[in-house]
Amino acid sequence: MSLVTKRLQVNLQLHTIKKRKRNNLQLHLPVTALKISDQFFSFCYNLPKPSIVQEADNFFLDFEKICVLGHGNYGTVYKVRHKRTSEIYALKIIRDIDCDSESQSTSPPSQETKILGFIDSPFIIKCHRIFEQLLPSSGGSIAILMEYMDGGTLDTRRSFSESSLAHIAYQVLKGLEYLHACNIVHLDIKPSNLLVDRDLSVKIADFGVSKILSYVHGSDNYCDSGDVGTYAYMSPERLDRDSCRYDPKYVYAGDVWSLGVTLLELFVGHFPFFPPEKKSISWMDLVMVTCLGEPPASWCIPEAASEDLVSFIKCCLEKDPSKRWTASQLLKHPYVLSRSRSD
Repeated sequence: MSLVTKRLQVNLQLHTIKKRKRNNLQLHLPVTALKISDQFFSFCYNLPKPSIVQEADNFFLDFEKICVLGHGNYGTVYKVRHKRTSEIYALKIIRDIDCDSESQSTSPPSQETKILGFIDSPFIIKCHRIFEQLLPSSGGSIAILMEYMDGGTLDTRRSFSESSLAHIAYQVLKGLEYLHACNIVHLDIKPSNLLVDRDLSVKIADFGVSKILSYVHGSDNYCDSGDVGTYAYMSPERLDRDSCRYDPKYVYAGDVWSLGVTLLELFVGHFPFFPPEKKSISWMDLVMVTCLGEPPASWCIPEAASEDLVSFIKCCLEKDPSKRWTASQLLKHPYVLSRSRSD
């Protein structure tokens, strides 16, 4: 367990059901960057780019900042109003990230704009405009104008019934199925990265640490999904590669594990692997529970859960990534089929 001695203790603030707090388990920017496949853009449904505005000064004059919505990976998100139309949007200002000339195209901000510039799904937050070459007074180098979801994030919501949870699961799985088909792995699925409106429409957001895969079987050009994301929601193979056999072929499986943890948290009302009264959780605590102990799905699901929900969570939290169900397979699971609302 040499890896354990090299990790600093991290804290996860657990919370009550009614007042859920953001889990502060962010990791540092990875040292190595991903090589992007040139074939990705022709593969991903040939989608058009949103407008990219090089000089954003005049355009910004049309907007009024209302409040800060949150702080995501590498940036701050504001609620803004278009002065002429009164339409409400979310505006993410990505702060400057130091990187050399060779890695600029694969830095997290660049990756996020590439991804948002090509994806188009009703289950993923929509990007309207991308601004570059911002003035220093803007507080960042890139700005992304996105749709606004008036219900906030699932991190601020109460616990959910099984029918509502199945509705959430269906939408996130549809988003993940789309992303994975586009060779994109999110790497940070958690309640605070799932936006919701008042009608419980859910959309995946925050692609600050996401990757565009260029992995081809038999080659070394693949996504290293290691130290990015949030510890608490990481799959065993990502959390501790010393104790779990990591295979880049199953990198998409990490998103499914994160979804399983997220849904279980939304069901019980607190982070599911520890009792709510445990306020401080170290990285080693997470390794012991996630990687070295009995599979979490065998002991952390409440007895009140239906057989279908228990089965669904077990399919998500399978410790062996090669046996973990894919997003497409989970969409056909009885729990989703029998309880989720119509499309």
